[in-house]
Amino acid sequence: MKSPFIIFFFMLSCSLWADMPPEFAGEWLGSFLNPPKGSYQNINPSLAARVVGRKDNTFEIQLMTEFDRRAQYDFNKVIALKNGKLTYSDDLWSISVEGQKMTGSIKTMNRKAKTQVKIPFELKKVKRISPTMGRVAPEGAEELFKQGLGK
Repeated sequence: MKSPFIIFFFMLSCSLWADMPPEFAGEWLGSFLNPPKGSYQNINPSLAARVVGRKDNTFEIQLMTEFDRRAQYDFNKVIALKNGKLTYSDDLWSISVEGQKMTGSIKTMNRKAKTQVKIPFELKKVKRISPTMGRVAPEGAEELFKQGLGK
């Protein structure tokens, strides 16, 4: 009697593993590398990204100056997974995501020299944890999830 259950469990676990996102889905932090003096990227060198799994092996890449700010994305595109990596290139952006590394560049105008420059960037995957995780709720707060539930 146990064998049908084991076969069902095996088939279910295989289908779950098949739908799991690649290791690069998640949040990333990094910066522009050697941006020209006086450029926006020199004044704001930090760069954050979020890679979100979508359907049919596509992923949304969202680039921003930093997390948790109310601002538009600097870059936001849905890209198809090919050969285990994400790559995108146009007249302005070039992005590659593979494993635990995201690299790329942006083309921008050097106003002093009046020429277009390519500024590279690099990001590494991070795992952010809420600063309030594990803290006691403030007095009078409504507790949505009871501590010790299921014990």
